[in-house]
Amino acid sequence: MQWIAMIAMLIDHIGIVFFKGEQVWRWIGRLAFPLYAYGIVAGYRHTRSLPRYAKRLAVTAALAQLPYLYAFGFMQVNVVGSFLFCIGVLYVLDRTGHPAARALIIAAALVIMQVLPFEYGGYGLLLVLIYRYAESPSQMFLGHLLLNFLYYVLMPLQMLSIAGTLIIIYAQKRLPALSERSAPAWLWRGFYPGHLLLLSIAAAFRRGLFAGF
Repeated sequence: MQWIAMIAMLIDHIGIVFFKGEQVWRWIGRLAFPLYAYGIVAGYRHTRSLPRYAKRLAVTAALAQLPYLYAFGFMQVNVVGSFLFCIGVLYVLDRTGHPAARALIIAAALVIMQVLPFEYGGYGLLLVLIYRYAESPSQMFLGHLLLNFLYYVLMPLQMLSIAGTLIIIYAQKRLPALSERSAPAWLWRGFYPGHLLLLSIAAAFRRGLFAGF
């Protein structure tokens, strides 16, 4: 799944930077976010040190932010920063027992992610919560499908992201075989800021900033 996530994200981002009028790049890219979101939830569940995990996400988000802003021109926190916020929400929820308090925490977090410039906003948080608390593959699928319908007006392309959840469900059944094909840890962790840096450099050449060199 890691290879699919990275390749789909790269295709999506190449489309944003170089082929803005060609939607097929964005269609393929819809696979990436659910796979990364599921990976974040899995990392949260299985990490031996949540502070170190959160610190690694924070460093990744910080390294990626300037290339992200330059390559895409989106004045918002990049997706890893959004995932870091989601991890914080999961941490608080897992230490809050009262249902009403948990509902208030989720509502407040959704408002924050919608009002502040987090990439994917409340959609991202809700998908992370679906992956965290769904008790079966069918719940995961139906939850994601409903979420896509709820956000259809704001994010119509995300309807295609349901394919990412189908890949996750398939991977859960084939986990031993697929785990042997995981990307190296250094590549998985460094791919996001690394590919954004390369894209920002390519975008600078395209805009003629290095024409005199």
